[in-house]
Amino acid sequence: MYKSVYLIVPKSCENDQLPPNSTSQITYHDLETFNGDSSSIYVLDPEFSLSNLQPGRNYSISIRAVAKGIESVEKSTTVATSA
Repeated sequence: MYKSVYLIVPKSCENDQLPPNSTSQITYHDLETFNGDSSSIYVLDPEFSLSNLQPGRNYSISIRAVAKGIESVEKSTTVATSA
């Protein structure tokens, strides 16, 4: 069974050079396994859910705004999914 993580794009990912409707790049990977679960996705909405995470794992999740080849500074956090 998979667990979900609900995320809201933080205002700190915004960049004055980026248009208001920029895309967010979300990258995540499992911190506990070599060559474990990882992915990178692009979303338009400031709120979204990562619903394909394995239970009982620690994930590093990074987010940055991207528009017209310009990227904001990446923000990262670590989350643990429940078993």
